[in-house]
Amino acid sequence: MISVKINRLQDDNISIKPFFEISQNEKYDDLDFIDVISEILDYVKRHNEITLHIKGQGIYTLVELYSENDFYDYDRCKIESDLIVKKKNIYKDGIYYMKFLLKGTDDDVRENL
Repeated sequence: MISVKINRLQDDNISIKPFFEISQNEKYDDLDFIDVISEILDYVKRHNEITLHIKGQGIYTLVELYSENDFYDYDRCKIESDLIVKKKNIYKDGIYYMKFLLKGTDDDVRENL
């Protein structure tokens, strides 16, 4: 489903380079997780080049988007999800970043206690 979303963004003239550093885990098949990723991508402005980096970090997942151009509609971004632990936008060394830290499922949390 995330691949379909990426293809739709490309149809809207958004050049997106996906980069995934995740191991196989059923939490990435969870519809809530997929919905959050899709909603995060909904706020990317048209006619931009971005990199989407999704990285597993234990029970958390870091979702990071970055570009040399200001690519994200920060003012309209009103994502509501229990999966989002923290979100942050940063401008550093000529690169714009939008970062989301997502928590895992309850099973992931229990296994890592």
